[in-house]
Amino acid sequence: MQTQAHGALPADLFFDRSGFRGLLINDALKEPFEPFRQQLWCDRAVALNVPGEAARRGDLPPYTRSTARDAGWIWQISLFSRSRNGYVYCSSCLEPEQAEAELRAFLGADESIPARHIRIRAGKSRRVWVGNASRSGWRAASSSRRRVASRIPALFLGVHHRR
Repeated sequence: MQTQAHGALPADLFFDRSGFRGLLINDALKEPFEPFRQQLWCDRAVALNVPGEAARRGDLPPYTRSTARDAGWIWQISLFSRSRNGYVYCSSCLEPEQAEAELRAFLGADESIPARHIRIRAGKSRRVWVGNASRSGWRAASSSRRRVASRIPALFLGVHHRR
């Protein structure tokens, strides 16, 4: 793999970890993306990381909470120092500002907590293995909530086999 920022990155196997973007499989290797828009209408999300002390209080739930809403669902993942929360919704039914307001009201979160708005590309690559590159897990089927970092090592994992 040849990159602008890091030059050549030799490896025997690459895993595309670029989430919704599919930078290696779909962009660089031109593997067609098949959208699921007809079946999965939720195409946007708004996320908030809310500071909290649930772990110190001892009531840290060992699961992700999901709550149905009119235009999608809200997820809540409790961590030691904060909770990761989001509202996955259909943009045909709700404007981004409305979704953010609904999420903030649901969580009791004020405007001081920054929101991140995400476009979801639901679907799959026609093939999850192209040449020596692969997408796996959610990235192969519909992608994940993970934010894409700007550094190549976070986007692609290269594996060498010593001979």
